[in-house]
Amino acid sequence: MLLLQAVTTLFAQTVQAVYNTANSPLPHNQIRCLATGAEGTLWIGTEYGAASFNGNVWQVFTPNNSPLPHYSVRSVAIDAQNRVWLGTFNGGLARYDNGDWTIYNTANSGLPDNYVKSIAFDSEQNLWLGLSGGLAKYDGVNWQLFTAIGPDLLLNNVNAVAFDLQKQIWVGTVNGGLATTDVNGLLFAYNLANSGVPDNTLNAIATDAQNQKWMTTPADGIGKFDGINWFTYSTANSALPANSATDVWVNPLNNYVWVGTTTGGAAYYNPNTDEWTAIPPTAGLPDAHITAIVGQANGAVWLGTQAGGLVKWYDNTNNLPNFEPHRVQVYPNPAHRLLCINGITALQPEALFLLISATSGKTVLQSSVQQPCFEVTHLPTGLYWAVLQVQNRVIFSQKALILH
Repeated sequence: MLLLQAVTTLFAQTVQAVYNTANSPLPHNQIRCLATGAEGTLWIGTEYGAASFNGNVWQVFTPNNSPLPHYSVRSVAIDAQNRVWLGTFNGGLARYDNGDWTIYNTANSGLPDNYVKSIAFDSEQNLWLGLSGGLAKYDGVNWQLFTAIGPDLLLNNVNAVAFDLQKQIWVGTVNGGLATTDVNGLLFAYNLANSGVPDNTLNAIATDAQNQKWMTTPADGIGKFDGINWFTYSTANSALPANSATDVWVNPLNNYVWVGTTTGGAAYYNPNTDEWTAIPPTAGLPDAHITAIVGQANGAVWLGTQAGGLVKWYDNTNNLPNFEPHRVQVYPNPAHRLLCINGITALQPEALFLLISATSGKTVLQSSVQQPCFEVTHLPTGLYWAVLQVQNRVIFSQKALILH
C-alpha cells in the first residue's frame, strides 16, 4: 500500500493559533527556522534566541540564560538520537542534548565558518552544514570541508543542503545554482546556462516521495526536478501567491508540498491534482512574509513569519477530545525486535497503526492498535514513520529508527 493511497487529509482554511512575544514566551517575532523532534516537540529559531514548545510547555534559550553562542539562530535540525543542532549567524553551531550543550566554532573545532545557514544529516547520520564559505561534514570525530575553486567559486556560499531518497546530496547556493555529485562522485552544478533550474540562487530544497527535488528561489517561483525534467511553478502558471519563495517542506504523510513566500503568505501543492492552494494574509496570517514551514507529529503545520511570530495552521486531532497526542510515544527508538506505542487507550479499537518506509513511502506494516507492540525483526535497518490513522485521517506520526 502506498502512503499516498493510505492517507487523505482535508485542510481547514483558517489559522488556528498565532504565538508572538505578546501572548507567549516566544523570544522574538522574527522566526528564522523550524524543526520538529521525534516526539513532536517544535523547535523555533528566532532573531533573539531559540525556543521549544511541546504543546503545553515552552522553553527559551538565549545567550543570557544558556550556552547558546549567538542570539540569531538561522538553522535548526534534529538527529536520530533526538539531539537538537542549532546553527547561528556568527557564533557557530550548538548541540543541545536533554540539557547538555556542546558548542562548535572555528576556535575549538574543525568548523571552518561560524555562519551556519543549513543543517542536514545523511543516511549514516553524518552532519552536513551549509556555510557562507562552503560545505562541511562532521562524522562525530572528524571535520571535512568541501570548497570549489576557479569557475565554480560561486558554489561556496551555501543556502541549503538536502539528501534525496537515493542518498544523493543536493546543495542550493547563492548565485552558483544547484550542486550535486555525478555517478563518479564528482561535483556538478545545474545553473541557468546548462539546465532548467529556475534561478542560480536557491533558498531551500526538499525531496518528495517520488524523489523529485523542490527548490525555492528569491524571485522566480518554485522549481521541480525529477532527475531528467525541470518544471517551474510561478504566478503565471499556477495559484502561487508570489514568485519570491522562501522555505519548502514536503509533508511525508500525504506528499503535499508547502512553500512560503515573502509577500503573498504560503501555499501548498497537491500532487494528486497538480494544483496549488494559496494561504494569503486574508486567511488570518499575521504577516505575509513566511520564513519557515514544518509539520508536527500531531498533524499540525507551523508557519514562521518575518515579523508576526509563529502560526499554527491546522490540527487533525480537533475532533478527538479524549486523544492527547503529546502523551503518545513510540518506543524503543531505535527499535531492534519490537516497536511499541503507548498513550492510545482512548483510540482502541478504531485506530489503525501504520509503519511507513521513509525511503520508499510504502506501508510495510499495518495493524489495529489493540496490541501495543509490533514485531519488526523482518524489516531492514532504516528510518520509518509510525502513523496512527482513524477513519482514513492521520492523527499522529513519529519518526522511528529500526536497527539490527
